[in-house]
Amino acid sequence: MKTAIALAAALLATAATAGPVTYTLDPAHTQVLFSWEHLGYSHPSGEFDSIAGTLTYDTQHPEKSSVRVDIPVSSLQTHVPALDRQLLGPGFLDAAKYPAITFVSRRVIATGKSIQRDEKSDRARRDTFGDAGRHTQ
Repeated sequence: MKTAIALAAALLATAATAGPVTYTLDPAHTQVLFSWEHLGYSHPSGEFDSIAGTLTYDTQHPEKSSVRVDIPVSSLQTHVPALDRQLLGPGFLDAAKYPAITFVSRRVIATGKSIQRDEKSDRARRDTFGDAGRHTQ
């Protein structure tokens, strides 16, 4: 199954410092989405509606930054109950045996305000870190 997960994280507002700062991902403003091609005709999608995670960001050395996201598999939602049951079953995610998905970055590459992360599958993930500081809007 080809998946694309977009992680859009809103971070707790704190003052920027010279060293690494760890932010807690705000579940109300973070999305973990996925989609796949179905028989070449459609691109169904789904989401995990419960996450916990952190972003450790080093403004002086962005390459030393890291991301960790923990996702309860049971929070999967495609809005098609029969499909949810199939995806949560032993033929796909096997939620009874593997109740959690954990994403841990192996490296972070900063390119302007865009951060790219990769995982065991070696698929690049592109996410945007808007800004750090108190009330950045």
